[in-house]
Amino acid sequence: MALRYFLIIGLCIASVSCDKGVDPEPVNYYPMSAGDSWTYAGIDSEYNFRPTIPGASHDSPPRRWIHRVTDLGIQTLPDSTRAWRFQSAESTFSYGATIDQYYRFEHDTLKFVAYSGSSSVLPKGSPQFAYLFRGQRLGTIAELTAPFRLDMHVPSSHQSEIVLLGIPGRVLLFPLKVHRMWSYSTEGASFYPIWKKIVGTETVKTPAGSFFCFKIQWMFDFDNDGAWDSYIQQFDFVCAKGVVKRVLNLKDITIADSQHPGGFGKIDVTSTKIVNMLNIHNTNE
Repeated sequence: MALRYFLIIGLCIASVSCDKGVDPEPVNYYPMSAGDSWTYAGIDSEYNFRPTIPGASHDSPPRRWIHRVTDLGIQTLPDSTRAWRFQSAESTFSYGATIDQYYRFEHDTLKFVAYSGSSSVLPKGSPQFAYLFRGQRLGTIAELTAPFRLDMHVPSSHQSEIVLLGIPGRVLLFPLKVHRMWSYSTEGASFYPIWKKIVGTETVKTPAGSFFCFKIQWMFDFDNDGAWDSYIQQFDFVCAKGVVKRVLNLKDITIADSQHPGGFGKIDVTSTKIVNMLNIHNTNE
């Protein structure tokens, strides 16, 4: 599931239908072949503004982006092990970000083992608003949503050297099957657990075709309090050709400005990316 980041083309809305109790064709392996690529159209939207200051208002247009993921083949890492290198590039009119993510199969598990590059090269200038999230003051909606497009949150500073993860992320567990569940944790100062569960199947229609997918729910415990954070919902839609859709919903985000640094209201945010172009040489079916 090595994927994420993006030029500007309009997001093509995908229609989704539920197929309860029916598994897609077997998915036993993630497609990996040098030169494979996935191009996604993405959109971030703010909605459901609730003022906490009388008379406050807020209206922000959707932010559109393109995320292209390319398989650059197998590379030897600093610890002499080998891993698949996926380059993830996101762009809009105002900024770009590129990060390389390294993956390896171990038994039945696809693991995220290393990264390099810049995970967030964000727009310059003084933002009009700030988004308050998990003790952070974020200047753009991109800063808020972009980390969720990675399989693990990694530091946003530029890393020219390959950084090995002490605890690899368990991205996918094969074969994919409804009700299958697994977990992993981030590392360092931002340690927190992540669980994933295959909750069902859905047919996802995209500009690149129609795909019968497993629907995988992400569950986060950012507070490390033993309870899943209800203000975050994230789902991946995965088939034999990889991830074809990701949906993120964030609830009750505090929005602030220079006059109200502690916030003047709450918003909800949704971020969706949908594949619109595929170049897959081998689905390993």
